[in-house]
Amino acid sequence: MTLTIIFGVGVLFLLTLAGLAFFLSRNTTRLNRIEPDGSEFASLELSRSQREHLLELVRQRKNIEAIKEYRLITGSSLKAAKNAIDRLSLDS
Repeated sequence: MTLTIIFGVGVLFLLTLAGLAFFLSRNTTRLNRIEPDGSEFASLELSRSQREHLLELVRQRKNIEAIKEYRLITGSSLKAAKNAIDRLSLDS
């Protein structure tokens, strides 16, 4: 009986993780940035609402505020954030 409960809880946990992974994969967009050493690309994920908020700031010509917001969201460097916002403005 106890083994059945443990198995059931494990299956439920795995299904929850799979659902969460599916949800996150559908609600994020990837922005590529160059690593500080310039050698590799890494991807940072923004939700749709975060991306739309940043795009709205760019459309309002508030690039500095958009860069600050991007840094708060991602924790990236100033240079990486500026490059990401520049690419974001070119993509829009």
